[in-house]
Amino acid sequence: MVWYSDSNRSRREFLKQTAGAALAVGTLQWPEVLPAAAVAIQPFGVWLRRRVSPNEQIRVACIGLGQRGSQHWQGWESVPGAVVVALCDVDQTVLARQAQQFRAYTGRDVRLEVDYRRLLDDGTIDAVSVATCNHTHALITLTALQAGKHVYVEKLCSHNLWEGAQLVRAVQKYRGICFHGTQARSSPAVQQAISYLQGGLIGQVEVARIRAVAPGPAPTPGPDEPTPPGVAYDLWLGPAPVRPFNRARFHRHWRWWPEYGNGPLANHSFHLLDLARWGLGVSWPQRIRPGQNLPNGKIASSVVGPELWQVEFPGRKTILVELWPAPPRPAKASACWRPTEAVTFYGTEGQMVVDCFGYRTWFARGREPGPAAKAPSQEFEQFLQAVRTRHIPPAAPDILEGHRSCGLVHLINIARHLGRAIEFDPETQTIPADPEAFALCRSSYRKPFLLPEIG
Repeated sequence: MVWYSDSNRSRREFLKQTAGAALAVGTLQWPEVLPAAAVAIQPFGVWLRRRVSPNEQIRVACIGLGQRGSQHWQGWESVPGAVVVALCDVDQTVLARQAQQFRAYTGRDVRLEVDYRRLLDDGTIDAVSVATCNHTHALITLTALQAGKHVYVEKLCSHNLWEGAQLVRAVQKYRGICFHGTQARSSPAVQQAISYLQGGLIGQVEVARIRAVAPGPAPTPGPDEPTPPGVAYDLWLGPAPVRPFNRARFHRHWRWWPEYGNGPLANHSFHLLDLARWGLGVSWPQRIRPGQNLPNGKIASSVVGPELWQVEFPGRKTILVELWPAPPRPAKASACWRPTEAVTFYGTEGQMVVDCFGYRTWFARGREPGPAAKAPSQEFEQFLQAVRTRHIPPAAPDILEGHRSCGLVHLINIARHLGRAIEFDPETQTIPADPEAFALCRSSYRKPFLLPEIG
């Protein structure tokens, strides 16, 4: 494969031509389902709910108040036109602590609930913000859409492939705005990077390479114990099987357990998968298999090498995934320290490295530096604008794009579980002629926490 080629193209001319172009690229198809079904497609601009006046406040309830959930209510409170009217968590200790912080931050008290379903029955709440565990994301989101709420849901929006398809169908049926926690899509710098990339800044691009770091180490399980006072454990379990309470499966640690989480690619690495798919302009893959050859022909030296996966798309596009073991934390690292993770796009005229908040470029030959930028995400502002206008920009982190990127995680996890390659049909969005793999696309649900099937 050729990674670089000489070109007479004027980079200055290219940058001048593309600087004024729209940052958001691509065309959003609405909606998409899995498996394929005869569902009427509604055009943009046709919405059942009334349009919100620009002068009205959007009343938001925040469900799930862990680390990311606490960032949610602070984010909503920082956006003009949004007001947080309720906080919800299954752990009353967490709920009380967040209520105290909310009062200190805003100067006012807020409604507190343990059971999110009480919020969905409240007609004065316009939107809910969901930052619970992965295994409850789809259930809360879908029932909120049924209740007439708009939803911002954290990644992963689904715990399996089938759930994501149900969410896409639900958005179409109930006509709500539903955004997904792929915050990088709302960074102006990242939008500019994708615009440059798809505009040909580094030439033809067929390969994106992800360097991700697996979180670790896993917690050491202790003995099961009685549920702590103030914890609505049955509600926390939701659709998952009943198991005795164990702190190694609860706060912060649930990601390690397949009943609740989605493995190492479902944390920060998920954002890189989404960026890689967005940059390449692809949706569903056709094959996922253990990776062998990387663009430079070798793996960087390490005591323990990475886990490699190759995701192949129609049109000769490929995402190479390197999942590295977590390195030791530096002795003087700050609280926000994180190992370097990014996605590199290889073009015929150069390379571009993109992370969640910016990008850098280099041109051949001689690694001549090109455009670079950084900018924070604006997910809450973008969601609020979409609720007011009923317009979803093509680059927005909407539920369709979230489902596609979550689908990559689910498919890679299926291949990891089986220890072999799997074939996926992008047209029907099924795994044909592979009953073993197909069975892993959906899980069972515990009553009464059943996920409705949207026809």
